[in-house]
Amino acid sequence: ILIAIDYTVPNACLQNAELYARHGISFVMGTTGGDRLAIDATVENGSHLAVIAPNMGKQIVALQAAIENAAKQFPGAFA
Repeated sequence: ILIAIDYTVPNACLQNAELYARHGISFVMGTTGGDRLAIDATVENGSHLAVIAPNMGKQIVALQAAIENAAKQFPGAFA
């Protein structure tokens, strides 16, 4: 049995989920972010098992909110 444990970056989530589905690899994904609806569709259409549990601890949520706020107030600062 092969199970992938995926804690990567948000922009890799969907591609990774598609890779796992294509190869029938069950996986646990703990990355916060990504296109959740597309990831869910990939899982629903696959023959593998998946646990998708983003790390939504309050510290992560606070950091995401702070970065989003900074990006709005300082356009181009994160480009």
